[in-house]
Amino acid sequence: MADATTSSSLQAMPTKGVWFKKEDHIQLTLAPQEQEVLSRGVESAISDLRTEIGHTDNQAMRQDLQERKGVLLAILDRLRVTA
Repeated sequence: MADATTSSSLQAMPTKGVWFKKEDHIQLTLAPQEQEVLSRGVESAISDLRTEIGHTDNQAMRQDLQERKGVLLAILDRLRVTA
């Protein structure tokens, strides 16, 4: 684990999905290598969701998948800002 001068903080903000209530949040401190690995994992999940969305005919399921993708895109943006 890196010290405070080389680590990054990521705070998950409330979203309009079902995953967070307004008052819920989390702060995560990552070493640069951990941040890079997490970014790549999120990128992979986004790619998988794009494929799944394209193959989904059920409108409710498609909407849920699109919301998940949106949350992951927001997380990825925050990971890149703190890199």
